[in-house]
Amino acid sequence: YDQSGGTLLIPNGMTLTLRSTVRHGAILDGGGIAQTLNVVGADSLVAGFVIRNGQYSSGGGADLGCPCTLLDCWVTGNRATIGAGIILHTNAIVEACIVESNTASDAGGGIYMNGHQGQVLNCTIRGNVASNGGGGLNSAKAGTVSNCWISGNRAMNGGGGMLSSNCMLINSVVVGNEASHGGGISSAGADAAKAAVVNCTVVGNTATNQGGGTYAIQAQVINTIVYFNAAPIDSDLFS
Repeated sequence: YDQSGGTLLIPNGMTLTLRSTVRHGAILDGGGIAQTLNVVGADSLVAGFVIRNGQYSSGGGADLGCPCTLLDCWVTGNRATIGAGIILHTNAIVEACIVESNTASDAGGGIYMNGHQGQVLNCTIRGNVASNGGGGLNSAKAGTVSNCWISGNRAMNGGGGMLSSNCMLINSVVVGNEASHGGGISSAGADAAKAAVVNCTVVGNTATNQGGGTYAIQAQVINTIVYFNAAPIDSDLFS
């Protein structure tokens, strides 16, 4: 489906289910000039699509602007200032998706979480790039990232992910990411009880400055393996 002429929009006031009859068989393509998908209709579901080549200021691939679900989609090759692959807002859910090879000129190469209670569940987030913060993902507000594989992402801060405000990373693997600070994860929450890396494995990440594995300010690292990371200062954990 060629979306270069305009975004595929599920508008406010409509609840729709869009499902590819063959997993990743249907393709939404922004042609490198348009945002690919925008979901504003509450409780909508988009499942099984390839979402690629979107270009926009935020959410180049998909903008989830309401409580809705993006399920089992492959989001790749999108560009934006923030949230190149996906931007999600309050109560939106991204589940069982592959988010790879997206590029943000500022923050959130793969995913940008811009609302309270957003959830990223059971996803693979790999090979994404952000010039500033959160190569794989960037959480600007509270939310949960759980049971994800985060690998091979790059950014200035938080190569794998930048958890910037009361976001929890749980039961996830963070491996082979690169940044200046926090090669794997950079976490700096307003409330240390809520900003946390819990039950994770953070291994084989690299920082050119501090915190090869995890850069944690006002954040907790709980029951987490942080090992075999590299940095000139505090190769595994800077806090």
